[in-house]
Amino acid sequence: MTPEAFGIAYEKGFTATIGFLLYRGARREEAEELAQAAWARGWEARAQLKEESRVLAWVNSIAYRNLCNARRRGARIAELVEACAAAVSGAERIRARVDCDKLLGKCEGLDRKLIVERYLEERDMPEIAARSGMTEVAVRVRLHRCRVGLKSLVDAVGTPDLMPAAA
Repeated sequence: MTPEAFGIAYEKGFTATIGFLLYRGARREEAEELAQAAWARGWEARAQLKEESRVLAWVNSIAYRNLCNARRRGARIAELVEACAAAVSGAERIRARVDCDKLLGKCEGLDRKLIVERYLEERDMPEIAARSGMTEVAVRVRLHRCRVGLKSLVDAVGTPDLMPAAA
């Protein structure tokens, strides 16, 4: 598919992709972000498309897969938060759930991204390294340091409200 033909398809189909995602239950902001990512992925792989008339259906399938993956990641994070909360019982459970979110929030942007990819998305080290532009050793070291830092925060102070910002 030529770049010009893809550009025309994008102009005609981007709004339709957003509508498709909204119909599937995505929030407006999420739908716009996922539609943009799907059309970008379509642009990168446009040479694979055999029939130009099917570009919208093809990109919508990419967008739907992205939506499903986003929901799966969200469910994994919710499961992690629930697992943290399950460690305590009674009235402390609600507080522990909030504390777990705050604790994960103490991670620096890249550290949090690496933790999510490794432990929630269950990606292997070579894939994480390739996606982040780091070596496998650097990813392992960074994950280890983040785990140690989080553990020391939990051991030193009982509640994330009082924890200092992660270094």
